[in-house]
Amino acid sequence: MKRLLLAPIILVLIPLASCSKSPIPPGIEANVHKACLKAVDYTGCIDQFNKKNEPQKLLSEKEEVLLNELKKLPARMTRTSLLQFQENVSGFVDALSLAKFENPDSSLVINASKLLNAFDLLYEEWKYSINNSPYSTRNFDVSSSMKNRYDSLFGGNTFDLRCVKVSGLMGNFQFSDPIFNQMFLVVYSAANQLAENGSFQFPSTSESAFVPHGMTGRMNVGGWNHRSCDLGSNNNGSSSNK
Repeated sequence: MKRLLLAPIILVLIPLASCSKSPIPPGIEANVHKACLKAVDYTGCIDQFNKKNEPQKLLSEKEEVLLNELKKLPARMTRTSLLQFQENVSGFVDALSLAKFENPDSSLVINASKLLNAFDLLYEEWKYSINNSPYSTRNFDVSSSMKNRYDSLFGGNTFDLRCVKVSGLMGNFQFSDPIFNQMFLVVYSAANQLAENGSFQFPSTSESAFVPHGMTGRMNVGGWNHRSCDLGSNNNGSSSNK
C-alpha cells in the first residue's frame, strides 16, 4: 500500500527536477532563464526581459542623419570656395531643417542651429575678406561685435581680438586684426566638437581665447601716434596691442 502511495509522488517530482535542471539555451542569461521556466509562454517571457535590457535610443532617425552630416562638415569646409560654400553645407542645412521640425527641443538640434548661425556670419566675413586685402585691418567695433556673437553662440571665449587706436589728421580710429581665419578655425572646431560630443567646449570668458591672434608686435596700420585701446573691463577676453 505504501509503495502505491509513493508512486504518484515520485511521478510529480521527476518533471519538477528535470525542469530545474533544464539546459539554458545559448544567448540567454541564467537568471532570465530561471525566471521564465514557469511561465506559460517561455519565449514571450524571454522577449520581455530582452526589451527591458535594451538601451534606449538617444537620437531619432532624423537626428542620426543630422549627426552624419555634421561629421562631413569639417572636410567640406576645407575643400571649397566661397561660391561653393553654401552648396557644400546644404546637406547639413536640409538635415537640420527636418530634425528641427520633428524635435525642436533636442540639444543636438539647438546646437546645430547655433552652428548654422555661425556659418552665416563666417560667410559674410569671407565675402568681406575677398573684397579687401587679407592683411588689412578691421574696424574694431565691427570685429568686437562679431566676436561677441561667436562667444554667445558657442558659450565661451572663442577667439582673441587686439585693438589699436590711431590718431591722424582725419581723427581717431580703432582697428583690430583681420578676423576671418580666427572665425574659420572656431567654426571648424565647433563642427568637430558637436559631431564627436554633441556639445561645444570652449574656454570661459575668464580664460584665454580658444584661438589666439598668433601675432606679435604692432599691427600694420596707417596714421601716427599708435597706442593700445582703452577697452576697460568690457573686452570679453580680448587683448590689446602692446
